[in-house]
Amino acid sequence: MKKISLLLFLLLMLVACGSPYDSDGSVSASQSDHSHAFPKGDNVVEHEPEGYCGNTVTSVRYAPMGKVGEGWERSFWGGASVGLTDFLRWLDYSGEICRCLPEYYVKTEFASSEYGVNLSEGCVRFEGKQSQLTQEQLEWLKTTIENVAAGVGVELCSLPLAK
Repeated sequence: MKKISLLLFLLLMLVACGSPYDSDGSVSASQSDHSHAFPKGDNVVEHEPEGYCGNTVTSVRYAPMGKVGEGWERSFWGGASVGLTDFLRWLDYSGEICRCLPEYYVKTEFASSEYGVNLSEGCVRFEGKQSQLTQEQLEWLKTTIENVAAGVGVELCSLPLAK
């Protein structure tokens, strides 16, 4: 009980100290001047095409802040895993991280850290940097993550489908 009280106290202090987030994880109204825009140009780094084995495993985790029990995690392989891995791997992560929190976390076999994905604002962060998505990239990523959540067009790795 003491630990819970301490955690609640710390959370209240964080909110009282001017955190840019509301209790549900959204950006507070006092921070509404923050916005995102689609990039004007290419946001993919130059790279040699690489082949991937179809048994490459990728995991997507949905972790909504302040919504206990509504999260999920799916691990999958096959074409969707290869496509998502290749897409995230070669984005240009040269931008500074904004205050928007990730909604999804993606773990691939080719990175030691997770990718933080915010579909609401169209950005992806990785290892302390961020990439703003083009509208086309955002639409593709939304569709891909929706398909993963529903188990449509992906080879799930023995995990239950989204609720």
